[in-house]
Amino acid sequence: MNGRDLMVQYSWLMRHPDRDMRRESYHSYYKLDDLTVNNQALFTNRRKMAHALNFDSFAHRALMLSAPKGPEEVGYFLRSLSDEMQPFLIDDRRYISQFVDDSSPPGPWDIYAVANLQSPQVPMKLNFYDCLNGFFELAETLFGISFSRETPKDGEVWHDSVLKFKVTHNEVDYG
Repeated sequence: MNGRDLMVQYSWLMRHPDRDMRRESYHSYYKLDDLTVNNQALFTNRRKMAHALNFDSFAHRALMLSAPKGPEEVGYFLRSLSDEMQPFLIDDRRYISQFVDDSSPPGPWDIYAVANLQSPQVPMKLNFYDCLNGFFELAETLFGISFSRETPKDGEVWHDSVLKFKVTHNEVDYG
């Protein structure tokens, strides 16, 4: 069976009305043991590469040209984001639990089945500019990165719909 066939099969099974069938197909499709082994090999090789290039870690190498000052700042961002998202996760789990006929907490295999039972609580189309402004506010709050919209010069963009922003971090303009 090729990857496309597996995806089609999993797509159908993740909407199956039987929860045990969804759970088994999820575990079969994702083969978590294989993922763990492969990810561990990837992380080990990235660490070796970083050390060969005289970096403390792969994170230090990956962030060399990025706005965050280092892995600590990214860690702070991820912890802050996790703390802020926790109440929404609890609400989502409570909502999904209403539709799961089982005493165990809902799992990732339940999400699509519940989505098929209920109309989404989020509009199908989110306003692009509201999403963009939310992202900008998040970047400003967590990293001190600010964005200001600029008018592109002639020939600078390939289409009129392309937006141009000036990015500033710690009073340094990145263009």
